[in-house]
Amino acid sequence: MGTATRRMAQACRVEVTVDARLESVWQVIADVTRTSEWSHECHHVVLLGGATAVAPGVRFRGRSRSGWLRWGRTCEILAVDAPRQIAWRTIPTARSPKTCVGSG
Repeated sequence: MGTATRRMAQACRVEVTVDARLESVWQVIADVTRTSEWSHECHHVVLLGGATAVAPGVRFRGRSRSGWLRWGRTCEILAVDAPRQIAWRTIPTARSPKTCVGSG
């Protein structure tokens, strides 16, 4: 009897066009704790180390779920180019040794 294996995507890209002012969109994107409002997998994000806003070096922890699978990852902000982009990476662990890089 075989065991089913489920693989997690290591990279992705999503683009959305909205009819809104750049500053309004930035307020939503810059608050990573709001990710669960639009993500189908991520259901909770918290800034770590007493941080109150994104900045290079700030870490945050996300908790996700898809069906019966549950996982969490710690990420680090790499760059902030307000009001246009935030770049981050996942922090490698023994269970998830690959680093994923993303931006929004």
